[in-house]
Order: sequence, then C-alpha cells, then structure tokens
Amino acid sequence: MGYSNHVTELSAIVDGILPFAGTAGSYLTGAIDMSLYRRLVAYILGGVIGSSGTVDGKWQWSATSGGSYATLTATALVQDVAGSKFHADEVAIEQVYALQPTAKFLKYSLVTAVAATPVGVIVVGFDASYLPVTQGTIAGQIVVGLAG
Repeated sequence: MGYSNHVTELSAIVDGILPFAGTAGSYLTGAIDMSLYRRLVAYILGGVIGSSGTVDGKWQWSATSGGSYATLTATALVQDVAGSKFHADEVAIEQVYALQPTAKFLKYSLVTAVAATPVGVIVVGFDASYLPVTQGTIAGQIVVGLAG
C-alpha cells in the first residue's frame, strides 16, 4: 500500500500580512527563500474597498534576504478595485530565474491607495524541496485565527 501525503504536508503558509485597515501606503511580507519551494501563491484578502480605493499586489525580488528589493518585471500586477474581495497571484520559481537569474529571495508587496482599506495577504509555498513540509502554519489555523 502506497503512502499518500495530506495537503498540509505538501504546502505551507510561508509568510503573510495579517488583515488590517491602515493608512494608504506600501506593505511587504518578509523575505521568502526561493530554494525551498517551486511555486508560490499570494492570496490577497480584501474587505470592502471604497469607490475610489485600489489595492495593488506584486512580487519583488532580491539577491540577498536583507538586500534591496525590485519589482519582478513581466509578471502581472494584481489590482483589486471597489467590489473586489479576493485574488490569487501565482509565480513559478523557474519564471523568476528566467527574468532575474540572480534572484534568491522574494517578497510580496501590497499598496493601498486609500486609508482604511481592509486588506491582507497569505503566501503559500507549493512543491517544497523537502517533504513533509514543516515550515509555516497550516491554512486552517490561519483562517480560524483571522475569523476569531
């Protein structure tokens, strides 16, 4: 009989920005080591965005974890507008290396154009370089934590 993994052993929440309704500005996740995962997905969680509000999401890269981060060009800018509540932004690590061969770390950036726009992001890593995945927190714990 073969061994089958649970979804919580195959993917991990590697970073995020807890939902908040702060001032207009730019917010970043921590540095994510690209050697640990083959795919990353940023799940943008938005509340009710006002009529003139926008939330922009984008991947940024650097050669070092504490270095200067630049926008990963040729990847789509995700923009949520009034009425939006949820969006996913996936990047394959092979795509990152093709665009920026010296990239080693990624961050996800959220930019809010209007103060008090409720927003957050959860970055999930897939196809880990080791199994079972033990880094991060399983999605169920995060959702329960945010709802409570």
